[in-house]
Amino acid sequence: MVIRSGSRGRFIACSGFPGCRNTKPIERLEELRARSPATATPSVQPPGAPETPRPARRSKRGPSAAHTAGARAAAARPAAGGATSGGSNALGAPPSGFAWTRTGRPVVETLPEDGTLHCPQCGSPMELKRGRFGPFFSCRGFPRCRFVANLRGQARKDAEELLPAPARPKPIPTEIACEACGSPMLVREGRTGKFLGCSAYPKCKSTQELPPGFKLPEPEPAGAAT
Repeated sequence: MVIRSGSRGRFIACSGFPGCRNTKPIERLEELRARSPATATPSVQPPGAPETPRPARRSKRGPSAAHTAGARAAAARPAAGGATSGGSNALGAPPSGFAWTRTGRPVVETLPEDGTLHCPQCGSPMELKRGRFGPFFSCRGFPRCRFVANLRGQARKDAEELLPAPARPKPIPTEIACEACGSPMLVREGRTGKFLGCSAYPKCKSTQELPPGFKLPEPEPAGAAT
């Protein structure tokens, strides 16, 4: 047993943590000393001393998802001594077509020709896609390989031109009154579909589902006189 310090003061804990999580209050120190041989007196754990490293969690299907994801991310970076003190320069040359971020992850700075950028993990071609946060490169070996890479600098600007963000539909006014403030409700569109949102947003954030049988007004034809 060892004496540790926690947020509530000192306590007695097993030195075999995390394999053994047995703890005792510090008030029982003399009692434990009387029961144990002299050689087994609890030792004092210095404040800030590192804990015994926890083994990777395992399940019936193998290592945990967090452990597996960390291993995959590390596979894309070459091992190099002193990488933490030397920054990205200590990692060596990045994979072809990539650069290093400050945290040592591959990133695309120059937009490549289609099919010329390959995944540094499995060698499959990378495909330019657009997500919620903008363009990114994804391995075509998905779902077998889940490697992705962000873009920055000129590559991001060029990708925004190739894959522009879709235009957000304009809210459609209705005659339905907001139940909270009485303002007219608008038909808005979100990730889960159309809904009613208060026209006084952001002062009023009330929302409602579309009434059953509600029909949206027909859009005006292109080029119609105003």
